[in-house]
Amino acid sequence: MTNTPAKQGVRARERNALERITQIESDLTAMVGAVQQALQTIEARIGAQSEILDAVIQEIGSDQINSRIEATRAARAVEQADTAKEGLKKALDAGELTPAAIIGEKSVITGVEHDNKGELVPPGYVQLGYNTVKPEFQEKMLGQPVGFKFETAEGTFEITGIYDVVEKPVEATPSDTK
Repeated sequence: MTNTPAKQGVRARERNALERITQIESDLTAMVGAVQQALQTIEARIGAQSEILDAVIQEIGSDQINSRIEATRAARAVEQADTAKEGLKKALDAGELTPAAIIGEKSVITGVEHDNKGELVPPGYVQLGYNTVKPEFQEKMLGQPVGFKFETAEGTFEITGIYDVVEKPVEATPSDTK
């Protein structure tokens, strides 16, 4: 057997491939170690934060903290509701929505939720597209007018507004008229 230049080239490529595989294996081992170290650092930080939170809860009291959390969530919900109301008003002003008598498949619905005790659920305003409503509620809502109420697992939902999307006519392009 002679050692031809072609065989030498194949062997060189094989050595080169083996060297690259060895380097990849080495790099992979180093990356796994770095990821494990990063996870340990994160776990240590979470543990430290947990200790701090436990101390704050003990110092202030869980009732006061829960009350603050509920107030923050309620304020955020009011802010989101206000933003939704502004968007609805803009869409009405722009002619993209129009008030409707009954709920259709392309309706935007506004309403209020009451819990099982009859109390208004913050923020006191819900706005959603009919297509985003759970199917079991879609069946109840389709074709219903403003003022319609229905029971949910959490209480009741009352429709306070119905708006339909205004279909804009498709404008013909110059290529359509030829």
